[in-house]
Amino acid sequence: MSIFAGARKCDLKILTEELGETVDGSHKLKDLKKIILGSKEYDEECAKECLNTIMNERKEREENELRKEEFQIAEQKRQEEIQIAERRRQEEIQMEERRRREEQEYEERKNTRNGSERMKWNLNERMKWNPPVLVHISFGRGQAVARRLGTKTPASVLELLHRLTFRWPRCFGRG
Repeated sequence: MSIFAGARKCDLKILTEELGETVDGSHKLKDLKKIILGSKEYDEECAKECLNTIMNERKEREENELRKEEFQIAEQKRQEEIQIAERRRQEEIQMEERRRREEQEYEERKNTRNGSERMKWNLNERMKWNPPVLVHISFGRGQAVARRLGTKTPASVLELLHRLTFRWPRCFGRG
């Protein structure tokens, strides 16, 4: 069995240098083997032990680098998950603040204006910020039901329309 089994070119270069020979990057694997075997310092047992040590050190370095890369990838994934969770939390906070602000505005308008003024102001004000929304009003069993057909209607506008539709049919003798 050859002492060079499993050795790479980089391992043989290191062994050649340890035996006191000079090498450059242009030497091929078989040239390095010839240089090692032809060296004055060559002793088969010593060279075999030295080569095994060199190969084990290289393998250990490669394993350490691989573990380090895996750790960095895991750390990067963890950081990304933290960022995603933070973004979601911020979005939830903003949505909650927006919802609370709209509810507060609705309550203020509800307490300060009568129904028709409130409806005009609310619809005119909302039309500035949101595109028009389709609302379906149906009458059945003496009740008016308003349903939102679009998705951009704030809940407060839908609630206002729903309340107004219960009053409207009574004006015309329905319900």
